[in-house]
Amino acid sequence: MMFALLLVVHSLSVQGQPDSLTLDAALALARSNRGQVAIAAAVVAAARADRRTAVALPNPIAVYSYTGDAPRQHFTVDQSLDWLLRRGSAGAAGSAGIGMALADSTQLLIEVARQARSAFYAALGADRRLALARDAAAFADSLAGIAARRRAAGEISELEAAQAALEAARARQLVSTGREEHALAIAELGRALGVSPETLAAPMGRLDEHLSGTAPAAPLVDSLPMVATARADSAMFGALARVARRDRIPLPSLLAGIEWDDPSNPTGGSTILLGVGLPIPLWQSGGGAAAAAVARADQAAAQLREVRADAERLTAQAAVRVQETARRALVARDSILPLATRQRELALVAYQAGETGIVPVLDALRAEREVVRDLVADLVAYQAARADWLALVGAGE
Repeated sequence: MMFALLLVVHSLSVQGQPDSLTLDAALALARSNRGQVAIAAAVVAAARADRRTAVALPNPIAVYSYTGDAPRQHFTVDQSLDWLLRRGSAGAAGSAGIGMALADSTQLLIEVARQARSAFYAALGADRRLALARDAAAFADSLAGIAARRRAAGEISELEAAQAALEAARARQLVSTGREEHALAIAELGRALGVSPETLAAPMGRLDEHLSGTAPAAPLVDSLPMVATARADSAMFGALARVARRDRIPLPSLLAGIEWDDPSNPTGGSTILLGVGLPIPLWQSGGGAAAAAVARADQAAAQLREVRADAERLTAQAAVRVQETARRALVARDSILPLATRQRELALVAYQAGETGIVPVLDALRAEREVVRDLVADLVAYQAARADWLALVGAGE
């Protein structure tokens, strides 16, 4: 009875089963329902709005005043010209901010996909473990029934029958544990997809999907999303430092106006006013703000170097995890599980023929159960490692 191999490695075809949840459907649900996706879009929208604000021309200041002395009425318009010097660098800083927001939003979307992928395979593994526990419990009940009949026929001792009954009871306890693990995994999957767990269909797929055992090809470090994000941060803070330095240069403002209502003027006309205003850096010249901006740019540049070093380490570690978890899963699936299943089959045949007692059968049954649970754990670990790798390199598949 090769139930273990069928349960763990193979699954029913998703075709013709509308009540199943595939990995592609799970990823689509996550993209549609997770708040992180909306956050990613909002971050980019805010960065674009910030750039429009940074390059916008400053509004003029209009002033009207009335005095008792002639001329009594005054109207002036003051237009600052500092935008002539800072608009280009402010636009560059805004563009860098958009780049940073795009990199951040990409990271958010990658993390959403990673969480959805990991939770899907964790739920699929919990589903397989529950099915395994139920099948093992049914097998243990059958074995207890055989032992009871042999006891009634006087072929075995009461101890052997009690041992079989105990194993059946323990197997039913494992079904309860499996139900608990399955419910918790489905709750985690619902959270990762942004939907209620009660609305989720049963996950359907193969735990050994993409299982190869080969090391994934390492990409260039600078192409990794985490490095791209740090590089965008450094570019934005560098542009802001240039803006702060240019802000220290005083630029004039133009003043234009008119005065009227002068009784001493026999023509009753008005007087045109033209002038120039120049800021005087008397108390401060913006040195503190510029120094702080330069320090933040230096910090971001240093952080970029740290992120590159972390990216190299994480890439190497993630590749090893994918390779080694795949190797363990392959050995467990192709070598250990068939041996454990064969051992259990031989022990059962020998017991039914009266060649051995119940203990070898129970030992073989427990060994197979442990092997299968370990195999499921290895496969789930492989899929989690692969999800982390895909998120690290920014790949969809």
